Amino acid sequence: KKLKFISRVGVGLDSINLLEAKKRGIEISYTPEAPSAAVAELTIGLILSQLRYIHTSDKNMHNRIWRKNTGRRLGECNVGLIGTGRIGREVLALLHSFRPNKIFLNDINESGDIAKKYNAKYVSKDDILENCDVISLHIPLDSNTSHMINEEELHKMKSDAIIVNTSRGSIINEKALYEALKTKKIGGAAIDVYDKEPYEGKLTYVDNCLLTPHIGPMSMDCRSKMEVEAVQEVIRYYKGENLQRLVPDSEYKLRENI
Repeated sequence: KKLKFISRVGVGLDSINLLEAKKRGIEISYTPEAPSAAVAELTIGLILSQLRYIHTSDKNMHNRIWRKNTGRRLGECNVGLIGTGRIGREVLALLHSFRPNKIFLNDINESGDIAKKYNAKYVSKDDILENCDVISLHIPLDSNTSHMINEEELHKMKSDAIIVNTSRGSIINEKALYEALKTKKIGGAAIDVYDKEPYEGKLTYVDNCLLTPHIGPMSMDCRSKMEVEAVQEVIRYYKGENLQRLVPDSEYKLRENI
């Protein structure tokens, strides 16, 4: 009952009941810009590792197995980004320099300027699932996006396609993903986020799934920036100053419409 203010370290808001906070008059700030660069770089790293078998080659070498896997260049792939918000656009900027065969985008809010700048095209989610070699997710978690990638969506993907998730774990149904990987319905996955963390689930048993322990924002500069910005907001609150990183009304309206 004494809670008056929440300063969120990071960008995800799925762990906060925004409507209940609003009802109780609790103000909420977050740090949406700070982690973007680090998450985007990790995303590109995960994609490259999957395409060129970097992680499996390292594992083999440590087990004294000399095995050369022939992978694919990012430049020969069709790449689809689902979500073109802050992090999606950062990924797009980095991705563009690799000159993929085609770049497809999907978002509820399309930006013609972004598509033109990076020679990309907005298409439907199904178009991305069916035609892309690499699919990367960059969307927030809410009741509309929870398990957005389920068995049906995974079966639409190409048999050698990979899917990357550095956004929120529950966007992909982990059970369906495990089955798709185990039965080779898709080529592989790279996952940094999970339904429940720390993660100890079935994805640890499939070799074609690259797993990292939610390290998207864990670069020294981005992590420091997130924490400093969150503390600065707390100080502003106690001083009675205007808060600079309040959660926008659009986030509340999104949940009101669910």
